[in-house]
Amino acid sequence: MPYYKPIKDVTPKKTRHRILSGLDALRRQLATEMPQKTRDATLILGTWNIRNFDDNRFASGPRTLEDFYYITVQGFGVNS
Repeated sequence: MPYYKPIKDVTPKKTRHRILSGLDALRRQLATEMPQKTRDATLILGTWNIRNFDDNRFASGPRTLEDFYYITVQGFGVNS
C-alpha cells in the first residue's frame, strides 16, 4: 500500500484503522472494476466540479479529512 504520511497522525487509532481499511478496500475494488488502460484503445476520463467541491448543496455535510483521503485515491491513485 502507498505511504500516506498524514494518516499516522490521525487520532483516535480506531479512526486511523478505519481509514486505512477503507483505502485498501477502495484500491482493491478500483483495481478489479476499472478497465485496464491500453496505449491506444482505452480512455479513462474523470471530471471534478471544483466549484461545488465542498459545498453542502445536498445536505450531506462538509467533507471530512477521511473523505479527502478517498477522493485522492480515487482521483490520483488509480493512475500511479
